[in-house]
Amino acid sequence: MPSVHGMMSSGDRVYKITDKNLQATEEFLLDKMERLNQDVQRIYVPYYAVLNGHYADNEKVVPVIPNVTKGWHDENIRRNFDKILAVSKQKGIAVGNLSWVEPFVSVGINVFGDYGLNLYNSMDFLMAKEIGIKEAVIS
Repeated sequence: MPSVHGMMSSGDRVYKITDKNLQATEEFLLDKMERLNQDVQRIYVPYYAVLNGHYADNEKVVPVIPNVTKGWHDENIRRNFDKILAVSKQKGIAVGNLSWVEPFVSVGINVFGDYGLNLYNSMDFLMAKEIGIKEAVIS
């Protein structure tokens, strides 16, 4: 019996990804990503995946700082701040934690507000603009 690696959905169908169809699934996903990549301006990826070298050759990738960063994340972001800056210079960075907005804005990185900032109404968005956020997701 083949082992199951994961699940993939397409419309109302769910497919099991097994040893037998893993190669076909990877090819299918790569093809879809390639087509999608042509129509997309930014692709949001967790900052630590970018630090680990994933998607390093994709100029559309925007690292995402999560909304909760206490503990390991804060330490990891501080320790790798220069590396995150280098990756963020071209497309910017999405930030979900208010405490990380100013450090990135102050060095000239385009900051996009993520849902963790809980921006809801026009006053929230005006305040976000005042502190340097270029675009934001409504919460």
